[in-house]
Amino acid sequence: MDQINRSQGGETRAARLSIVTDFSALEKLATLRGMFLGATSVQLELCGMGKEEQRPWQAKINRQLAACGCKEGGISVVISLAVYCAYLFLSPIKPDLSGWGTLGFGFGIALIAGAAGKLIGLLRARAILRGTILRLRIECAHQPISHQPN
Repeated sequence: MDQINRSQGGETRAARLSIVTDFSALEKLATLRGMFLGATSVQLELCGMGKEEQRPWQAKINRQLAACGCKEGGISVVISLAVYCAYLFLSPIKPDLSGWGTLGFGFGIALIAGAAGKLIGLLRARAILRGTILRLRIECAHQPISHQPN
């Protein structure tokens, strides 16, 4: 079992788990810098919600924190290679297909497209995470304040 260390800002951290007790800690995970904080899972202890009420929110947040952009990166690579192959075979000026330059250029395009797709996937996941946090904040505003432990 990982040791849990308490830190300021309402966040308790294990190796990959953050126990979130206030929204500022949760919002910090949704920033671009938060992508590099290492938390891929949260346990919510917010606004007097019971564990059963928090479980679906926790699942949504954990899914978004774990997003890596691989799907978007893979799609970008496939599309870029398809476009490059279409260019090679449909171009009125036939490029030399026997050289390493053609292969290297295609590899470079795929690499750049994959990195761009991965970045887009990560940014998209963080945007969705910010929306989820906003909806959770609204939900918490409608919860009666409870001083009982969950």
